[in-house]
Formats: sequence, C-alpha cells, structure tokens
Amino acid sequence: MGRGLSELQKAILKLSWDELEDFHKARDEIKADPTLMAEWLEIYVGHVKPVPEKFAIMAKDNWLGLTDTNDIFIRFYGWNPRTDRFGNHHFSKSEIGSKAYMAAYIAVRKSLNRLVARGLIHDDHGGRYSGYSLTTKGQDLMAKLGR
Repeated sequence: MGRGLSELQKAILKLSWDELEDFHKARDEIKADPTLMAEWLEIYVGHVKPVPEKFAIMAKDNWLGLTDTNDIFIRFYGWNPRTDRFGNHHFSKSEIGSKAYMAAYIAVRKSLNRLVARGLIHDDHGGRYSGYSLTTKGQDLMAKLGR
C-alpha cells in the first residue's frame, strides 16, 4: 500500500464523511422541529419497527453516524443485500461467490484496520451499536480535501 491511501480506504473515508453529514443534517432537522422531535422520541423510546424512512438515518445507529462493513459492501462493491424486517442487511455468499465474498471481506477488514492505525477512523464496536466513525483527524482530512 505504501504511504498513500488505497482506493478502498478513500472510499471508506468518503462513505464515513457522507454518513456523518447525513446524520448531522437529519439530526439538525429533527432538533429544529418540535413535532418531528416528539415523533422521533416516540419511535426511539417505543422501539417502533419498522422505522419510517424519514428517521432511517437516525435509527440506523442511534444518532451516532456510524459506518459499518455492510455500508462498504453496498457502496464500494455494489452488492445488493437482502434486508430483514428489522432493517439488517444480509449478503448471499452463493450469489456473490464464496471466494469473491471472502476476498472483499478481508480487503475491507484490512483497510479498516489500517485506517484505525493511522488514526483516521475510530472502531466503535462493543456497545449496542457498532461501526466506524471518523476521528477528528479523519474529519480534518476530509474537510481539507473538500469532500
């Protein structure tokens, strides 16, 4: 890989940046509208499923703006997951191909680990919601690149 970022790493950073921007935009819209806020709280506290589309970005990871491996598989590799009734994505290894799936999975894991090691993203696994988020260093880099 050298010192530069791979195309996959760049795509992960861009995806994380886009997720963060979408999250902030949605959060700000909800905060600015008391009716929307009340509706969101009713859904959030009541664990309503399925969540209405207008709140999808908020419900995805509890207001955290996280990116997960499924997001990367969808955006970078163009894979189409099956979505269960809870909104969880599942990919078919038989449709993708076992070798192709494992190669992509390993590439994504290595890229994520390298971005964590560089301090550009943070591994937010371990809690109720899991994924990766841009660190301040990662946000500064993306802002500098004008993303």
